[in-house]
Amino acid sequence: MKRINWQDPTAVTKSSKEWNYWFLHIGKVLVCLIIFIVSIYSLLWPQIRVNYIFKPVTCVVLDKKLKFDSKEENAGFLPQFLVIYRVDNKTHISWVYDILGISMTDPDVRKDALKQYSSGYPYTCWYDPAHPEVAVLKHTWNRSAILFCVMAGIVLIVFSVSFVRWIILRRC
Repeated sequence: MKRINWQDPTAVTKSSKEWNYWFLHIGKVLVCLIIFIVSIYSLLWPQIRVNYIFKPVTCVVLDKKLKFDSKEENAGFLPQFLVIYRVDNKTHISWVYDILGISMTDPDVRKDALKQYSSGYPYTCWYDPAHPEVAVLKHTWNRSAILFCVMAGIVLIVFSVSFVRWIILRRC
């Protein structure tokens, strides 16, 4: 067994630097992995459900409003529509718009969404077959959310390749 000379600063420093690199690389990969999983779960999976699992139903817009959401860190405006629809002989009334519910700070952008749907007219809504009380009026993909998930995946791949490269170079 090799004894460490505690008077020699390089004896401890080299080992501690190596551990610092291990923690740095593993930490980067784990943080990116967590961000990627959370973004998939909270941004992409709801859109997949809406576009592939939700079923269409005719609904009538009863009312509409521009809701100010002050709960978020960046408070903003979110259009909401009160709709009535019928699933399996049961009537549902709820405030809906899209599945993500992302508010924007510019009210003019969201007022345009209010102009798309008029009160008293029928439109196609999409409801969750497992929970018919959950419905959406907007049935599209949010490109910003998809871009965020793709970017998180790319960063995860880059940091993972960097970590594997560091391990390979360290062994040579």
